[in-house]
Amino acid sequence: MNSQIKEKVKLLVFFLLYVVLIVLAARLALKGLDEDVTKSSITILSIVLIFLCSSSKTFRFIFICSFLVAFYAPVGFQYGGPTFQAVSSFLATDIKESLKFLLLIPIKNYLKAAAIPLSLFVAYKLANYAQIRPWRNKTLTFLSFFIMLVLSKPTAFFSILDNSLNEINKQKEELNKLITHDSWGGDTVYKGVAKDYVLVIGESVRRDYMHTYGYPLSNTPFIESCPAVIVDGLSSAGSYTIDSLRLMLTLSDKRNRQPDFSRNIIDLANKAGIETFWFSNQGYIGSHDTPISAIGNRSKHVVFLNKSSFDTVHYSDMSLLPVLIENVQRPSHDARLFVLHLMGSHPDACERIKGMKDPYQHNDGSKEYIACYASSIRYTDEFLGKIYAFMNDRKQLTGRPFSILYFADHGLAHIEKDGKVILSNLALSKRHFDVPLFKIDSEDTKPRFIHSKKSGLSFTEGLAHWLMITNPQLSEYDLFDGHSDQFDYGLSDKIKAIKHPLDPAIDISEGLIKSE
Repeated sequence: MNSQIKEKVKLLVFFLLYVVLIVLAARLALKGLDEDVTKSSITILSIVLIFLCSSSKTFRFIFICSFLVAFYAPVGFQYGGPTFQAVSSFLATDIKESLKFLLLIPIKNYLKAAAIPLSLFVAYKLANYAQIRPWRNKTLTFLSFFIMLVLSKPTAFFSILDNSLNEINKQKEELNKLITHDSWGGDTVYKGVAKDYVLVIGESVRRDYMHTYGYPLSNTPFIESCPAVIVDGLSSAGSYTIDSLRLMLTLSDKRNRQPDFSRNIIDLANKAGIETFWFSNQGYIGSHDTPISAIGNRSKHVVFLNKSSFDTVHYSDMSLLPVLIENVQRPSHDARLFVLHLMGSHPDACERIKGMKDPYQHNDGSKEYIACYASSIRYTDEFLGKIYAFMNDRKQLTGRPFSILYFADHGLAHIEKDGKVILSNLALSKRHFDVPLFKIDSEDTKPRFIHSKKSGLSFTEGLAHWLMITNPQLSEYDLFDGHSDQFDYGLSDKIKAIKHPLDPAIDISEGLIKSE
């Protein structure tokens, strides 16, 4: 009698251990697929696995499925379910970029993923050893099916995945349809020498937060130390990235403020025989990214660090530097245009400066974000300094001249959120349109500071002049001639009509925790 009791207790212990392993695998699998890991979903999947994993015939199928789940699980643990952002980042067009994406995932995620098939395998071996056969117990079978009948279905993973893949395909189709040809015609001529042009597109930078333009913190030491031609007076064409850059990078209908993607700056440079490169830290697809990506995609050489939308994976702008260096070092007898599209000071500015050495910090918590914003500008200044140092070294080595032009797409407005003052696009201010502009030519030796009103609606013509390109459709327009625009197609009237109260930069020079 005692031996029978011991045997039943032993079998019960084995069965409970079997169930624990199954529940562990079920929980990790659902979590890895980014399902809402509720008690009901774990229970239902566990019941199914309890019955299927004890049979050698059905276990083979379950074991293969567990490997497929474990393949995606590390991504799911880190970035959530198979949204189009996560899937597009994973399905990068470049193996090297895919590896970079996977290296961002903590090692613990891979260990948890590996635990899914491992737990099921141990459970299967235990079931065979202890002769666990759940289907032979009619009470257990009836109870299990009753519970499954009451509870909801355990996973919506595949429907989410299908919707996400459809969204990716839709976004890419929209990107490809946006620009199908160029309308510049055949009379496009480059009148310069073999030279490297570097166009750096900043993000969300108001010039009144730069020391160069009078901000109290010395957050632009490089710009002020180099022979730059600095323009105080550029007005962005819009208040957010797409609204601005679609007009500033195409020869647009200025009066109606409508872009003409068939007359973009990249196709113009290509027509002129300039080799074009587009290196972006912004997103590749997504409603906030696609129109600008379509322009970038016209380049001969394209690198997007983020294969999805702008907020999927966060790379430092410094990650663009080795990409630029690698391509500049390649021998060339032609003029080249390198476009670098930064994340810059894009909200959340505090996210942009992670890894930055000695960012500004303030003892007033309400000004914490302003300190991050001022730091992000200093970070961009450091980035530009590294570009200049490298290009200057190359000139000393090869004699090849260069020119760097920097501007920002738009500014931001102050709002209060959770007791803190932040800079955001959730409000519109006149300062939204006050953006920095400067260039550094390798032939220049002295800095110049110019006060002149320049319109972002004429920016493509200004870029063409900088690139020494002529075309019958272009008007002569020099961004750096020191003359204010006589006519700006109503842009200044649009800015004056904004009713947001005065929105000056906030001085945080008093109360800094760390000095400059």
